[in-house]
Amino acid sequence: MRSLSALILLALLIAACGQQSGEQGKKATLKSTIAALKDSMNKAEERQQIRKHARKLARKAGKFTDTYPKDSMTPEYLYMLGDVHFSYLKNAETALSSLKELQDKFPGHEKAPLALFTQGFFYEQLSNTQKAKQQYQRFLKQYPDHELAEDVRLSMKNLGQSPS
Repeated sequence: MRSLSALILLALLIAACGQQSGEQGKKATLKSTIAALKDSMNKAEERQQIRKHARKLARKAGKFTDTYPKDSMTPEYLYMLGDVHFSYLKNAETALSSLKELQDKFPGHEKAPLALFTQGFFYEQLSNTQKAKQQYQRFLKQYPDHELAEDVRLSMKNLGQSPS
């Protein structure tokens, strides 16, 4: 009986390792796919091809962030989602949501200040000066000594003015 228990325990251990290995393989494949799609999008020259790659990239990066919310790459992909949705897919709401998620869930990550700055910039591009100002003020309050702080102060000073 004892050897049967040991055999069952060994079988369960092997199965668990195999599942984890399989999960790690899926994660690695998804990361590789995201990298390849990003590269393809950056190399594409036709607008239609760029958007096609951007849509695929957004789907895969979104799948990754949903499936692996605590992975070290998730903040990077959330920032990427913000950029791709705003710049290529013209979906400001999803872009801002991704950046906010990055900031809320990963406040200590190196991309958190950039996510807050980018939200202000996106609102500025959308001509929502009130929201842009709120984000910029929040940035300066949270990161007064950040390397982008001077850029934020300059943006706030020129907020609402058209470039000449």
